[in-house]
Amino acid sequence: MDEDSSTPFAAVVEPVEPVPPRNTVVIPRTPGPLRPLGEGEHAGDELDELIDEVFGPTTAEGPGVFDVVLVIAGAGLIAWSFVSGGAGPWFAIGVGLIILGVALPARTLLRAAGARRAARRDNRILRAGTALDISDPVVGALAGSYDTLVHAAQLPGVSVGAASVEAGHAALLEVASLLGGRPPLNDEERAYIERRTGAIRDLAGQLMKTSRAWQRARLHDGTDVTAEAREHAAAIVQAREALEADTGVGALDELERIRTQLREASGHGGEPGHGGEPGHGREPGRDGA
Repeated sequence: MDEDSSTPFAAVVEPVEPVPPRNTVVIPRTPGPLRPLGEGEHAGDELDELIDEVFGPTTAEGPGVFDVVLVIAGAGLIAWSFVSGGAGPWFAIGVGLIILGVALPARTLLRAAGARRAARRDNRILRAGTALDISDPVVGALAGSYDTLVHAAQLPGVSVGAASVEAGHAALLEVASLLGGRPPLNDEERAYIERRTGAIRDLAGQLMKTSRAWQRARLHDGTDVTAEAREHAAAIVQAREALEADTGVGALDELERIRTQLREASGHGGEPGHGGEPGHGREPGRDGA
């Protein structure tokens, strides 16, 4: 099916504005997480799969004269079916021809609309920040270390989280202004980026250590325990006591059993200290007798 600009379907295929490359992230204007481009691609992939299931596998060909012929022939068969009183399979054949005729134009329109939506979404993200090409592993490592820093800054016990993210954000902007949206070109630029990657990674690691130390110290301080945590602890104690009462198995039962055994062995019915342990029947003060 050759594309023919004179056909009615060719006129509705609008040009699609270029979509930025998917190996680009956007640094927001204010300190915060990086935003990858193409966030809606997964939904677009599902739509493409649905289109392929309905209209068949993807093809690079555009709508052409043959599609117009199919639609016209299908419409003619449907009209003939009505004229002839609905006898014969002409109505069903006509519907099938129309579906075949509109399949490729419909696919083209849907894909073009999806591409335009993706382009507009990505362009909005780009206008809200600064583009950073992460196709080079060195720049990718920088973006990854910044993501780790943003996560570490939100951990409990970290008091300088906002300042840390602000410093990392400034380092990203320095790299973005150096590269201007392109990958690094030489070793000097890569070394410039790696110094900032190392500094961000080290700061993120220190924030994690600070959070772990704070949490360890908190285990020895009950003043910061929430009411929910206290209720949870109380519920666990009650459940354990109920289980021991039902089964008769527990450390307390074993302690009481041994104590009772000692009392019975002493023959006095008193505490273990009065009659001694089993096998020691002599009374105090009569050792020398």
